[in-house]
Amino acid sequence: MKVLLASGVGSHLVSSIDPIARLRWIARVIVTVFDTLAEWRERARQRRQLARLSDHMLSDIGISRADVLMEHAKPFWKE
Repeated sequence: MKVLLASGVGSHLVSSIDPIARLRWIARVIVTVFDTLAEWRERARQRRQLARLSDHMLSDIGISRADVLMEHAKPFWKE
């Protein structure tokens, strides 16, 4: 398959990407998207669990309630 690109001066004929390479690229993009979504979901779950810990449990792991509130307030997509 050939792709025709228009430019300001004229048209250039550009050979297309190998179909197998294109499928591999699409597969990598899909895997990356799902991995990112899974990471975000896990991060949100961990923050919810951290917020449920008692003050005694938090002191055992060396975290204050203020630290937990700051962590819990972060959007799921931020580390």
